[in-house]
Amino acid sequence: DDAGWEEMSVVMAVANQEGLGLGGSVRVFRSSRMETRAALEFASGVGASVLVYRGPSLGWIDSEANLRGIRVRRVDEGFPVSDHSQALSGMVHMSLPVPLVVENVSHSVRIEYREKGGKLEGAEKIDDRPISQRIVDFLQGVYLPAGFPYSVTTDYLAFTRWRVLQNIASAVMSVVSTEALLFGLGLGKKATAATAAATQWVLKDGLGYIGKVLYGYVAGKQFDHDPKSWRILSDTVEDVGGALELLTPLFPGNFLMLASIANALKGIAAMTGTATRHAIYKSLALQENQGDIATKGESQGVTCKMLGLALGILVSSSIGQNYVRLIAAYSCFGVVHLAANWQSMKCVQFATLNRQRTSILMSAFLQKQNIPDPYEVSHLEKIVFQPWKGFHSNIVLGSRVTEAVHSAEELRSAISLFSGEEYLISVPRLLSRAGQNSVRIVLSEQATPQDMLRAYFTAEYLLSLPESSRDLGTAHKYVVRNFPKFLRQVQDRGWNTQYAMLDPRVPRCKW
Repeated sequence: DDAGWEEMSVVMAVANQEGLGLGGSVRVFRSSRMETRAALEFASGVGASVLVYRGPSLGWIDSEANLRGIRVRRVDEGFPVSDHSQALSGMVHMSLPVPLVVENVSHSVRIEYREKGGKLEGAEKIDDRPISQRIVDFLQGVYLPAGFPYSVTTDYLAFTRWRVLQNIASAVMSVVSTEALLFGLGLGKKATAATAAATQWVLKDGLGYIGKVLYGYVAGKQFDHDPKSWRILSDTVEDVGGALELLTPLFPGNFLMLASIANALKGIAAMTGTATRHAIYKSLALQENQGDIATKGESQGVTCKMLGLALGILVSSSIGQNYVRLIAAYSCFGVVHLAANWQSMKCVQFATLNRQRTSILMSAFLQKQNIPDPYEVSHLEKIVFQPWKGFHSNIVLGSRVTEAVHSAEELRSAISLFSGEEYLISVPRLLSRAGQNSVRIVLSEQATPQDMLRAYFTAEYLLSLPESSRDLGTAHKYVVRNFPKFLRQVQDRGWNTQYAMLDPRVPRCKW
């Protein structure tokens, strides 16, 4: 409100660069006037499109502004020059045609698509922040929840600090106790022998921990999309880790490598099992009593482990030092372990929508069949497949612009057709490698889970048609008429449609 000529020139220059019309708004703030985080909250509250700040680069602000659908622009201390007319003329001279689409590929890469000679030309804007700030952002992505600190309670950081101290102390105690155990077993006459053995044993655990951290960063939210398949996978990985441990007597010179890989696999299995357990327990609770179910599950598990230890001692004593019998016993119990896990997962019924369950429901609707309820779908869905590949991979949700359209005219046509939607859809094309038709869905920055479900419904309808009848205009009209009806029928059958976990890819666009 009290902006001078310098602020106004910045506003006009940024608006010119961003292609903002009367519907867009730009707010400019000085750090001396308003604390940076407060300014971000203010910008979000007033619905600002772009937040501009003057001063040194702030590494954290890009990711947090992106979560609110706000673009951030930094102005150097020396800009604009004192003569505002020169600043404005310079910016106008430097301006480019307004982009058709701005695609946020990641937190650090943005691509602006413009028409040039009838073709679609993309200009990549790379993150120019110092490497130190990018490293800090990467570490924040590894160790802190997405959207931190706005996605967690205020006491999360204090809780985490105490947990870090607790875990470090526990690790030190583990090293000391391991060395004491080796002394107790009489390993080596001298302290150095026991210390070296303890170091190798603990190093095995340390390498396994690194694998767990990297796995947690890569897998992350994937566990929520298909807990049943990930749970089966986790037990399979655990059994493979045990098999590697069985190989250590055959290759004593490679003990550290084999034991480290085995420990990492078992750690990954434990992490996956823990991540999926809550969703499974929640699906079994009818009275919000998942805490009680989890407690009883732990009690059952501890009791079963004690019985298993007793049985294992009996089996071990009967096997003796016969290595072939050892392998045979492990294999037999491994088959029982995986078969029992598979059967238990078939008993679990989720009322939430993931890709596979959504496809089952949409296929029934499109074929004018009765919508199945969660119990019926739990016996129809496939749970033994590679969950990281996704289900129905020929529907690409969150596609890159250049993957979805091949020309500026095609992009303009899609924007016009889906003008009231938060997504764009391409005509199904044949994928050379997959050998199947693929529907590419470009998501806007404002797309909600409901928008993604609507887009997925459009793609399912397109793929259900013969190739000669696949028309985007007809498909969109069908969705406008029938998607609300589909939602009502699905909800009446007991499904939760509030948040569909359709595993979208990262890119988001603005048009």
